Amino acid sequence: MFLDPVGTGYSRFVGTGDDARKRLYSVEGDVNALALVVRRWLEKHDRLLSPKYIAGESYGGIRGPKVVDQLQMRQGIGVKGLIMLSPVFDSSQFARTSLLQYVARLPSYVATLREAKGPVKRADLADVEAYARGEFLSDLIKGQADKEATTRLADKTAALTGIDPAVSRRLAGRFDLVEFRREFDRKNGKLIGNYDASVRGFDPYPDSDFRLSGDPSSDTLLAPLTSATVDLLTRKLNWRPDGSYELLNRTVAQLWISAAALRSRFRSCARSWQRTGS
Repeated sequence: MFLDPVGTGYSRFVGTGDDARKRLYSVEGDVNALALVVRRWLEKHDRLLSPKYIAGESYGGIRGPKVVDQLQMRQGIGVKGLIMLSPVFDSSQFARTSLLQYVARLPSYVATLREAKGPVKRADLADVEAYARGEFLSDLIKGQADKEATTRLADKTAALTGIDPAVSRRLAGRFDLVEFRREFDRKNGKLIGNYDASVRGFDPYPDSDFRLSGDPSSDTLLAPLTSATVDLLTRKLNWRPDGSYELLNRTVAQLWISAAALRSRFRSCARSWQRTGS
């Protein structure tokens, strides 16, 4: 059984007060609500003694373990297993203040270039992973005050990722995701996908530092996935709730009391810190 948190899918608020929204659009409020729904569903359908697994994707890396803890420690519901799909375990990368974000992303950047030439397996990235946690990290920690280390890092990063060496030197070899998506195929005026880097889309704002047009690898899936979900629910399962199905609700994302607020707060100071190395 899959649960759509409030504001997504067909899930809606019953109450109208702002307090309920503030509670549910927070990490603990969301976790508490999901755990309560799980317990009530199990009780209603006489499944308390059945094996139970919790599955979470992306933000489920943070939410999943908390839901399991809430079920076992507060709701009295034992959980047999936790399934993680491409989970986020450390959201500090979104604050743009950790140097480790560049170490973690470099192998994926290189895989993007190599995948364009043929299939890439984990073993094919062993050299990049070794460089990222070794010489790359060492030069990164030295900071931009060390010109020799910074130039060495920038040139090596350019060679590995296919990014213009001049751009890599300008950014000191430190590419955040927005910059990499734009610079990787700039010569053709295209952005690479956020979720699937093999997908390309035209960049309508090529001269903007931050503004992008969206994600060409996921935006095109919203309509067909929504239609498929609604068809499954209404035609095959014969369940026809009122309202529209919100596969992705950006309004909810903006209201979340979480890392999103930190991203905008730290963006300017973090970028300045990265450029100066102070």
